[in-house]
Amino acid sequence: PALSALSSTLLSRLEPFSVKLPFGPRGAIMLSTDLDDTLVGDKMSLARFNDVWLAQLEPRGCKLVYNTGRSFDDYMLLAKEWALLVPDVFIGGCGSQIYTFDDYGRPIADRVWQHKLEKGWNKTAVADAAENTASLSERYGRITQKRESSKNPFMYSCKVLRADESMTVRGIIADFERCMRERGLAVKVGAASVAYSADSTVQGDVRPGQTYLYVDLLPRAAGKGNAQAYVQGLLGFTPQTTVVAGDSGNDVPMFTAGAVRGIL
Repeated sequence: PALSALSSTLLSRLEPFSVKLPFGPRGAIMLSTDLDDTLVGDKMSLARFNDVWLAQLEPRGCKLVYNTGRSFDDYMLLAKEWALLVPDVFIGGCGSQIYTFDDYGRPIADRVWQHKLEKGWNKTAVADAAENTASLSERYGRITQKRESSKNPFMYSCKVLRADESMTVRGIIADFERCMRERGLAVKVGAASVAYSADSTVQGDVRPGQTYLYVDLLPRAAGKGNAQAYVQGLLGFTPQTTVVAGDSGNDVPMFTAGAVRGIL
């Protein structure tokens, strides 16, 4: 309660401010932004963002990219609830999905990206390793796939309750990497520690005040950073003309994919 009161006090003292965006030679930037608790979370702020984007940034040729851990299906539900703008590109499933949109806002899956992810990836084997390795079960309890990744052929995600301070992001990444390596599987392992507030936009089996460790198992070529770099090439931008925004551990690759500007 004391921490919550302090946070409220600090937030009440914040005032609007302006930043100088790194507009490129053609006067445009690419904004790559996370959704939950970053772009989404406060409806008045989102409405202001939408207005500024449509009136000032889109006319300059700026491109809007959503870069989220959500699947495309989950994003569509969120977009309807929060009146999100249709982006130029959607990156979902922590870089395991890329969609562009036609002039009518209809999604088009990027087949070239899918082909890149297919190389060396075997989700069935990855799931078996995660769920049936004794050392993981003994340390983290029963491992099961999250619903959000069950329909995604290029992602296996699970969530465990952080039972004590000895459970760290680095530790769980190392444990899963060791497991996959022992099975001869080339897998990118990402993890984040997340404590949810009561007003978080993330839904599902989570309890406010408790901390969870999220683990994402992906093809080597996937990831928010790799997908962002691919989309930069697709849209004709460089890291120097890219601005990224995020709030949690799985957003780190967005900030480290070249000399980008960042909003935390």
